[in-house]
Order: sequence, then C-alpha cells, then structure tokens
Amino acid sequence: MGIVTPARTDLPALPHWEATPDDLPGAIRQIKAALRARITTSGRSVEDVFAVIEKRVRAGVEQIVAEKAVGETVWPVIDYADIAAGTVTADQLARLRQRGCLIVRGHFDRRLPALLATLMPDGSPQMTQTRVGTDGERVVINPVQGQRYLGAPCPWYGGRDQA
Repeated sequence: MGIVTPARTDLPALPHWEATPDDLPGAIRQIKAALRARITTSGRSVEDVFAVIEKRVRAGVEQIVAEKAVGETVWPVIDYADIAAGTVTADQLARLRQRGCLIVRGHFDRRLPALLATLMPDGSPQMTQTRVGTDGERVVINPVQGQRYLGAPCPWYGGRDQA
C-alpha cells in the first residue's frame, strides 16, 4: 500500500448531490470545473494527475497479471463459515479492500433461484425465473418445465411494459 497523506483543507470543495441532478450535463460541467480548480490549487497540472493515476492503474493491472500467471484468483475467496465465525484474517480483509469485492464460498445451496434475461424477437428484454446450479465445472441452467413468457410484464422485476 502507498503512503496516506492527510486531506488538504485549502482545496476548493467538490459539488455533491444526494440524488442524480436534473441537469446531468450541467452537473458534469460543474464537477469538471471543480476538479480543475482543485488540481490548479494543488500546484499540479492535469497531465501530472493523470500520470499518477495511470501509474497506479498500470501497477494494479501488472499485479493482477502476475497473480493470474501463478494461478491465484483475482478476487479474494473467503469461506462463509469464516465470516460467520469472525475468523476472516487481516490479510483477507486487506485483499478485499484492495479489490473492492470478493467471492464467498459455502453460503448458498448449489441450486439457487435466478432470473434469466433474454431478448424477445422485437428486441425487448424479458426475464424468466429459473434455477441455477453447478456440475462442479460449469453453471447449469434448469428452466422450469413448461414455463414460458406470455407477453405480460413481470411485475416484481420491472417488465418491459412498466415505467
């Protein structure tokens, strides 16, 4: 991990919205202007900031490629039993924070309810409830015998005809 520097209080504040603004293009212009002002105040150029970001992203990608080359998983894998027992290690938590997500093993039954999203002939989306499982190697989709789309929206999942 890199060195953490304290937040600067002399930089211009960034705009913040609790919900998506009505004028999204205007909000984007506003945030871009605020970011440029913060960059200028910091004494750097936009190019300097992008060079730092590019270096960090490149290092992250190189780390992922190296991990995959030796057979490691990109996403941390944690057993549900460890989560439930509170025995997740500090190293596992650090990998979770680094990657921002994880795979939890041993929590759900092998056969789970799921929604299968497909496109109708007219291009509109439709969803069918089904069950999924695994044969140990592949995801197996097991549609319910006789179930088919009847042209009406699925009310609890926002079918194509719902607002």
